[in-house]
Amino acid sequence: MRKLRFVLSLCVLTLPALAQAADWEERLYNPKPETGDLVLPLPCGGAIVFREVSVPAGSGALDDRAVTLGSPDATLGYSEFLRNTFLTGGFATANGGRRYWIGKYEVTRDQYAAVTNPACAEPASDGRRAQGEVSWFDAVSFTERLSVWLLANARNKLPEQDGVRAFVRLPTEDEWEYAARGGAVVGETDFAAPTFPMPDGVDRYVMAGSRRSGGRMQAIGQLQPNPLGIYDILGNAAEMTLEPYRLNRVGRPHGQAGGIIVRGGSYTDQPATIRSSQRDELPPFDVARGAPTRLPQVGFRVVLAVPATTSLPQTERVRAAFERESNAEETRARDAAADPRRALALLRERTTDQGLQQALQSLDAQLASDARARADALRQVVRAEFETMSILAYAAWDADRRAKEVRNIIGDTNLTQSMDMQDLERYRTAADAQERAAAAMVDAYVRTLRQIADAVPRSVAAEEAAVQRRELAERGMARFVAFNETADRHVRAAMTGTQPTREQLQRDFAAAAAQPVQTQQPPAQQAPAPQAPAQQPRGQQRR
Repeated sequence: MRKLRFVLSLCVLTLPALAQAADWEERLYNPKPETGDLVLPLPCGGAIVFREVSVPAGSGALDDRAVTLGSPDATLGYSEFLRNTFLTGGFATANGGRRYWIGKYEVTRDQYAAVTNPACAEPASDGRRAQGEVSWFDAVSFTERLSVWLLANARNKLPEQDGVRAFVRLPTEDEWEYAARGGAVVGETDFAAPTFPMPDGVDRYVMAGSRRSGGRMQAIGQLQPNPLGIYDILGNAAEMTLEPYRLNRVGRPHGQAGGIIVRGGSYTDQPATIRSSQRDELPPFDVARGAPTRLPQVGFRVVLAVPATTSLPQTERVRAAFERESNAEETRARDAAADPRRALALLRERTTDQGLQQALQSLDAQLASDARARADALRQVVRAEFETMSILAYAAWDADRRAKEVRNIIGDTNLTQSMDMQDLERYRTAADAQERAAAAMVDAYVRTLRQIADAVPRSVAAEEAAVQRRELAERGMARFVAFNETADRHVRAAMTGTQPTREQLQRDFAAAAAQPVQTQQPPAQQAPAPQAPAQQPRGQQRR
């Protein structure tokens, strides 16, 4: 009897919550449904949506992806200057890569209330607005409450890695900016730009400025998404991240940890000033109010993550990978902080044992020989990369030139009036193919450029570029010398934090092509550009 009364009382206690937990309409939490959305439930019948962010890297336990974040603009260099970092995701993909999930939208008022309020309430008329006026501590509390609720009520819907279920947290700065720029979906050149590609204009993607926002936080998902399908990543709410703010000391974080980081600008900013590199510091406490800082324009979005060591077998894989790397000769060679020859010289100075001195001298000679061999190998690689860049620059210019020639033919009514629709479509297809080829060449050029700029001393790069120019001339490839000079100039600029845009690159390539050379013909011929249709029989395939 006592057990029956307990069951009945439990049912009575749970009935109100169940009655209020009617599922929300999809438009309240996912106004722009898309393939690939990961939808997780919330208390009170709500839901929250995530988008996958792929981080292509090796399949090893310690493999990650090198990325360059920040901006080359030195005006705010103390905060936003270019920095090299490494990133990966906590979840494996089917093809051996890695990924993480980030909120498709900023956390809304309805979602925040569903997780943090003890009692459920009907979704409000303005509940689709991004949640502002929350402190960093409020945001962290939200992630804690949601993680606990999901583990208790929807454990099987959470992604897992090695049998460990995901938890919810704020994104790191690197996770946020990598996703904001479009991740691996965009090419290297677009990834390095101040914002992700916005072909329809900034007003179609960024909720900012009084004309667009009306001077207040707006409902999620009204504008266009970034290339990963993420909405309002720039503008609307300035978004808090997990770690404390640090200044930028010319490419590396400064040693002092400060306040709260907010990213991406808000509705109070002008659209033209908002950028993916934008990072501002917010004091965690409002001294005047004696309370945590809460601003109407500051909100957050969340990510799904797992611990870095998800299981004992995975920890063993990490340990083995670390041991392999720590024992690898190439790793020791990259460690600029370790100077074994200097240590050997110190030992030789402090020992009077003649036999030990001779052994140390022999070892020093061997280290010197090995260092010389590694330096020579590095120089050969750099030289080959400069040659690759020279050829890629030529190929990008040539493809762009051919695309323009075909577009000119299409735009010439004197030529197109004799074409049938099949001919015209063939020309359009040819122009599209050449433009795609040019873009691919530019992306490959930028990747090689970054490899040299990030990993090679400036003096070595300059010397090997000059050597390679001489080799080109001696091998009868003088046509590419001007492109090598252009690549050398771009590498020097990238080393100082300035990377040219795609349009600047094509202009520089065209200028290099216009320079006179002794050998006019490059070694590899490409198909000629399409001729006017009047010079060919109708229906003949044109290239």
